[in-house]
Parts: sequence; structure tokens; C-alpha cells
Amino acid sequence: MGIEDDHTLTATPTEDDEDIVTSPRKWKKLVGNQNAATKYRTIILGWIHNGKNVRDKTGGGARKIKVKNSATKKDILAEGYKLFGAAISRRGNVNTTTFNVLDYCQVVMPLLVTVGQVYDIVKPSSYLKFYFSSTTLHGKTATSAETVTSAPAETVTSAPGETVTSASGDTSSTSTASDIPELIVTKSNISDTSHTIITVAEEEESPEVVSTFEINDGITENKINLPIVLNESGEITFTYPLELSVEDELQSWLDNQSVNNVDDDQKVQTNTDVVNIPDEIVKEVNTDPPPSDLSSPDVIPQLITLHRSNIVQDMMNYFKSADIVCTDIKVQFDGEVGADSHGVSRDAYTCFWSNFLPAYADGEDGCVPVVNTKWQHDEWVSVGHILLKGFIDHKIFPLRLSIPFFVALLHGEISVTSEILCDGLYNFMCHEDRSILKLAIQSFEALSEDQHDLLLDILDGLNSSQVPTNGDQLKCLVMQIAHSKLIQEAKYILDCMREACEPMLVYFPDVASILMHYDKARPTSKNVRALIKADPLNQGQVNALKFLQQYIRSQSATALAKLLHFLTGADVVCVDTIAIDFVHTSGAGRRPIAHTCGPCLQLPDTYQSYKELREEFDNILKHDSNFLMDIV
Repeated sequence: MGIEDDHTLTATPTEDDEDIVTSPRKWKKLVGNQNAATKYRTIILGWIHNGKNVRDKTGGGARKIKVKNSATKKDILAEGYKLFGAAISRRGNVNTTTFNVLDYCQVVMPLLVTVGQVYDIVKPSSYLKFYFSSTTLHGKTATSAETVTSAPAETVTSAPGETVTSASGDTSSTSTASDIPELIVTKSNISDTSHTIITVAEEEESPEVVSTFEINDGITENKINLPIVLNESGEITFTYPLELSVEDELQSWLDNQSVNNVDDDQKVQTNTDVVNIPDEIVKEVNTDPPPSDLSSPDVIPQLITLHRSNIVQDMMNYFKSADIVCTDIKVQFDGEVGADSHGVSRDAYTCFWSNFLPAYADGEDGCVPVVNTKWQHDEWVSVGHILLKGFIDHKIFPLRLSIPFFVALLHGEISVTSEILCDGLYNFMCHEDRSILKLAIQSFEALSEDQHDLLLDILDGLNSSQVPTNGDQLKCLVMQIAHSKLIQEAKYILDCMREACEPMLVYFPDVASILMHYDKARPTSKNVRALIKADPLNQGQVNALKFLQQYIRSQSATALAKLLHFLTGADVVCVDTIAIDFVHTSGAGRRPIAHTCGPCLQLPDTYQSYKELREEFDNILKHDSNFLMDIV
């Protein structure tokens, strides 16, 4: 089981672009060899406008770009304006917009810290992400720039083998800038102070100040107004002074990261200093903040690695942040080679709930999470994120979760009717206790002495000290017990999970939609047979399909859930179809093979009887090893 499409992720190298990579044997030959040093980095650049990620279809999205290892904030600003400048002009006047660059933690990037330095410190397993940030100043215009006198045009060498041309010009009146063409990075010296100028080709010839480019220096609370100038060459330039040293800015940026983004116990050892880095960065996953448009082909999925023996805690750790709900996730099980194209993810959510409910919830067919000493607010919010993400992405929903609990979670306890509450208590109890309680409610006086004693034991097990003397008293007592067990005792958990699960109201706007989903997703014989789609072409294929349908009809509810898990990766009905691909195999190599990514079942067409098919399916389903994602 578990055949998946080959969608593996490859991490980019993280060598320092300015250092020479050497081996113990060949280091002498590589000294001075420029080919041994990586000069460029591939980064992901997104766009945040007014604090929100901009989707691909509206001009934003996550873009892969290649920048020099020595690229700083000015270079990323230039690339960002190349990619998103036209969309920015459509959203409003450039005069009333300020710009900035945020790092992978969405913290303001200092002026002098380079991309290579960030890579060396963070050491991500995939591409590092930066954000081009634009903010509209409502009700006011960016400050007009004062006159800037720049030096005559000259050629400046910024790196070995790299030459850029400087721009010069005077400033005058203010006008409006619209579409910004391609940016060119140049440098000049102004009054013995180092400046960086980002120039943009423009057809107009008269030099004038068109706007100011306001950014935060990334170090202090002060903002810098960068004048956007039209010079004599018809170029628009952005200028700002570089006042701090690289060492000061880098250290301040690292301090800012440690103060705002990490806990005290999350540290990574660098060459000389201990630098606080978020723990997720250390893991071999991409922890970039999520883009808003998950359907964009530019979105890089986050690969998370899970251990089947510790799947509950692993997923809880990954899902504590609300950002993961908006992230495209791919799952890989440790020690298994199956690549995720939905099937592995479905299996991960299914395994989580099958391990979570017996360990952290009470009840039989209708389980209610219970408070424990190990988990606090963040852990229960994480459970809510898992419930939400699994349903949004794959329609995975734990049907053993108590209906009254889920109704109260989304719509409040006022929406839990007495009928839903009573049925929820029945499902909370084991089958024998359930039958005795139903019998007592229907005909209390007809109970035998043994049945009456058993009823008292059941009530005592539900923490009730009252002894009913007739059917009416028992009905009132049952409603009190149901509300206490299913709602009151889980009140803290309901409050925590409600923070994460509120978006599910879109899918379950009322109680009726919840009850309908429980019926549709339940793996009954009718629901499972409706998923099977096949086109038999000969008598052998017709017989194989007939035997499969007979096998489905003969299974219990528990066995059907396991069969569905084998075919789709989930133990609930969460797919539209299961395609049947007939194969002509016989002998020792004959066996049904499930591709959970489709899902698709490779079904041999050489069965001579129903018993042969039943024997092979029973042998597969009774061994847990057949549920591992061990085929690519």
C-alpha cells in the first residue's frame, strides 16, 4: 500500500558564497579557486501589503529569485520592485506608500546584513524566504524629499569582476510616479557619506523629486525617508545613507531575532557565539511563513517528517502555530520512502486520530477529549489546528469524536438539543451499558433485579450518586449526566479548540450539516461501494469486480474502516472515487496493490472464486506492516 507520485523535495546547498569549500585532501589546490565558491543564492521572495500576504492571482505570490551572496536590503528592495512594482501602482499612489524588507521571521531586515550571513546563521534545509513589504499611509502623503546633490557619474567596482555605474542629478519639484520600470543598482558618494542609489530607467528627461521611499533602518525606532529622484539621465533614484557598520547591524539583528522570535531554550551553536534561533529552523523542514495562495504553482510545500511511534506529539509540535493552517504541507514518515501526493497526508491525519482518541479522550463510539496534566492551552489549540487542517485539505474528520462535543465546539452548547445529547451519551457508553440504559428508559418497571443492580452500577460509573425510582426521574438524570460528561467536563478544551476551529463554520453552518457529514463520511457498505469505479472489459475482470463488491458487503463497520484506510489512506469516506485498475497477474506475485494517492486499486483479474479474493484481502488487512508507505 502507499504508492505515491514521486514529488520529493531537494534542499539547496548552504555553503558560504565567499568562502572556498575545501576537502581535507584537496584544500591546497582549491585555494584561490573562484570556481570553488558559490556566488549566488536562490531565495523565495513574497509580497506583504498592509500586513497581509498578497496572492499570486492579484500580483503577489511566492517567487524564486537568484541573488548574490553579498546581496543586502537594497538589492532585495530592487528585486521586489521589479516583481511587484506594477501591482503596487495599481493599488494606490506611490506617494502614499512606504516600503521595507522583512526576513524569514517577518522581522525588519537591517541595511547591511547580507543574504549569505543570514544563510550561515539560519542554515535552512530549503530556500530562505524574504518579504517585500509595502504599507499605505492612509490620510497622508509620504514626506517630500529635500534637495540631494550627488557626485558626478562614475564607475564603481563593488566586487571582483563586477562593475556598476553611478547616477547623478539634482532635485526639484514634486510630481507623481506611476509605473516603475526595471531597477538598476548604482553607487555614489555624497558629501563624503556613503550612499546607495537604486535607479530606474524612465523616459522623461527633466530631473525632479517624485516621491520618498520610507523604510525602517532595522535597528532603531527611527524611519529613513529615501528620496525618489528623476535625474538628468531620466532615471528614478532611491538614496539612503549607510551609517552603521556591518558588525553592529548583524549583532543587533541577531539580538532582535532572539528577543522577538524564540524561547530561551531554543539555541543553535555557531562558530563563536550562541545565537537564539527558532527550533523549527533546526529541523530539516522549511519553516517559511505561509503564503496566502496555496493553489499557486510558486508555493513551496513544507515537508514535515513524522514518526509513527510518536505521531501524536510530532504533529502537536508542528501544528502549534496557526500559520501552518495556511501552508501547503507534504508529509514523510521516518524510515518510509512513500512520497506524498495526498495519500501520505491522509494516512498521517488518520493515524493521529486513531492514536489520540484512545489515549487522550474518554468514550467508545463517541469520544470526548479529557483534560490532563501534560497539556495546556497551546496543546489543545494545536489539536484544533490538526482538526481544521485535516478537514480543509483532505476532508479527514474523526467520526469517533462525540457529536454533542463538535456541535458545542462550533455553535455553542445552546445548539445541542436534548436528542443529540442523549444519543451522544449512548455512543459514549459501551454496547452492553448502552442497551441496559435504553431498556431502563423505555420500561423502568420491567427491569429485573439483576438489571436494576447493573443500572445502578452504570450510573455510579458515570459519577452519579442519585438513585432513580421511576422512568421520568431516570430520563432527567440521564440528561444531566450527558451534559456533564460531554459538555461541562470538556469546557476548557472547547474554549481552547474553538480558537482554531472557527473557520470550519464555513463548512458546517448549522447543526444539520454536521449530522449530514457524519452520515456521509461513515464507512458503510453502501458508501464504500459507491466509491468503486471500474470499467471491466472481459469476464475475468467482471468476476473480480463482483467478488470485490461481495467482499465489501460482508465486512463489519470496523473492517470497512480498515479496508478504506488501505485503499485511500483514511478510515472515513473523504474521496470521490476509488479507481479500479485491472492487472493480469497470477501465482505468488498476485496480490491487490493500493495507490492511496489516486486513490487507485490494482486488482488482479485471475481470481477463480470469491474465497481466493477474500483470503488475499484478509491476509493484507490483518498485518499492520502492509499499511506502511514503503513504495514510491
